[in-house]
Amino acid sequence: MRRWKRNPQSIICSALFLIIFMLFLSCEGPSGPDGDDAYIEDPLSPEIEWLNPTAGDTIIGVDTLRVSATDNVSILRMAFFIAGREFAGKLVDSTTGLYELSWNTDHWPSGPYPLMARVWDEARNDAETPVIIVHIVH
Repeated sequence: MRRWKRNPQSIICSALFLIIFMLFLSCEGPSGPDGDDAYIEDPLSPEIEWLNPTAGDTIIGVDTLRVSATDNVSILRMAFFIAGREFAGKLVDSTTGLYELSWNTDHWPSGPYPLMARVWDEARNDAETPVIIVHIVH
C-alpha cells in the first residue's frame, strides 16, 4: 500500500486552494440595501463651472479657487489641478455645490499657471472645467 507523503508545501497549497474555492462559492458580488446590485446606474455626468479666478487674472498672495459642481444624484469627489498637480477641493456649501481651495501663491514662483477642476459622481462619471491660465506676481 502506497502512502501519500505530506510535505509543508502541499499542505499549504491545498489549504489555500480550499480557502479560495470557499470564498468564490460564497461571493455573490456587491448588493445594495434592497438586494439589487450596488452599481449605480447614472448615465449623466456632473456639471462644473469656474467661479474664481477667471482666465487672465493676476494673483498676489493668497487667493481662493472656487467652483460650482452639481449632479443629478450626488458628487463623490472634487479636485483642483494647479500646473498639473492635484489638490482636493473642500465642499463649503452643499446646497449650491460650492467647492473651494485656499491657494497660497507665495510658495509658487512668479509666472503663468494653468488651472483646471474636475468632479466625479457616485457612478464614476466625471466632468472638468476648461483650462484657464492665471498669473502669479510677487
